[in-house]
This record gives sequence, structure tokens and C-alpha cells, in this order.
Amino acid sequence: MIREYINYRLKAMGRHGMHSPFVYELIEKVIRDKSTHPSFEAIEAMRMQMYQNQAYLQVEDFGAGSHKNNSKQRKVCDIARHAGRKAYWGQLLYKMVRHFQSKHLLELGTSMGLGTSYLSTANPNGK
Repeated sequence: MIREYINYRLKAMGRHGMHSPFVYELIEKVIRDKSTHPSFEAIEAMRMQMYQNQAYLQVEDFGAGSHKNNSKQRKVCDIARHAGRKAYWGQLLYKMVRHFQSKHLLELGTSMGLGTSYLSTANPNGK
């Protein structure tokens, strides 16, 4: 029974076992897409600048608060490091917007704006 399960898992993980055309296309053309875009460099350069920025910001958090630092003043570098969207996720958002040609986007909780930067550069004419 264990051998059958292992064989099933090996076969099920293959990309050609996906029967839904929508999901197959999403995986192949968006998630597994390793291409880079010129805007990625510019956004990541902004991230690196934020990592270096020692300035303090007055923070008014209307959400659940920070698990790392609950004070009313936080450094830009700390916010960017702990709350900002990681490059992988921002680039995935970018690729999804490009793939689906999204015209209307809504982001709640923008933090330092890195995710928003990915979204806005993916479709400069979007709203």
C-alpha cells in the first residue's frame, strides 16, 4: 500500500496531471515563470534603500498591531524588513496582473508600498 501511495504522489505531482486548463495555465505561465522584468530591479532598489533608512515614522496601526514592535514610532528599516511584502510575492502579483490583464486592483494594508509598486507597474493604466 505504501508503494502504491508513493507511486501515486510521484505521478500526481507532475505538471501534466493537471486537468483544469485554467489551473494548468496559471501554474505554467505565472507561477513557474522565471522571467524578470526591468521594473523588478527598480522596486528592489527601493527596498534596499528602505533597509538602509534609519528614520523614524509615527505609526497609527488600525489593524491587529505588530508582533515585532508595538511602539508608536518605528524605524523605516524595521517596517520594511518585517512588514513589507517579500520580492517573490510582489513579483508573483506582478505576473498575475500581467497575465490576467487586470484593470481594477485593490490592495488593503499597503505597509511600505512595495506590493503596490509591483501592482502599479504591472498595469500602469490600471485603477
